[in-house]
Amino acid sequence: MTELPINDGRDVEIDSSLGESTDAVDTGRCPMCGAEEHREARVCRNCGERLEGRHGFSGGPEHRYWRSGDLLVLERDARLPAVCVLTNGATSERARRQLYWHPGWVYLTLICPPLYLFVVLFTQKTADIEFGLSRERQVQARSVTALAVLAAIFGLVMICTPISPWANPDVPGLLLEVGGVALLLAAVVARELVTRAVSAARITARYVWLKGVHSDYLAGLSEFPGESQAPSRGRV
Repeated sequence: MTELPINDGRDVEIDSSLGESTDAVDTGRCPMCGAEEHREARVCRNCGERLEGRHGFSGGPEHRYWRSGDLLVLERDARLPAVCVLTNGATSERARRQLYWHPGWVYLTLICPPLYLFVVLFTQKTADIEFGLSRERQVQARSVTALAVLAAIFGLVMICTPISPWANPDVPGLLLEVGGVALLLAAVVARELVTRAVSAARITARYVWLKGVHSDYLAGLSEFPGESQAPSRGRV
């Protein structure tokens, strides 16, 4: 028979941190109402208390993003706060995008498409960034993407119908083709405008300039001091 351990009446202290969720590391309590909030949040969702000064969102030296007019400037590997860049609302959702940019003068080479493609290949810069994006915006982007795909498929069917064996002789083929091309282009443009969230106004070896960020989001940041005066992090 197995003997069971006997409790001698002494209190046993249990380390509560052993069962603590890893999510707790990223949360804290609002000093005003005590509500649990993400440590990167700038505003308490429960009482509206501003949290910038507590976590450095006023542009402290530990953060690496600023405003420059209506643009958000950030270091390429900076982590943006848990705030939606489009609505300025607190969010736990994040999105990752790969952005592309090349100098404006490159568009002058569009008069010769092969030259344009060649110049873009050597001048285009890319940046992979992560930012806060509300769940509502992400659902909207997915919905628009689904509709755009359906519209594009329908547009391709319209383009191919005039040359198919079952083409209707009573419907002008050119009309279907033009309508199909227009629908296809509209689907591509609509998806791009809705799902891209933000776009790059400029990309360098160290910084990314973003456009399309909510004005209130930018208002809580410090002015960009310039590339030569920004805090150095050991990179050129």
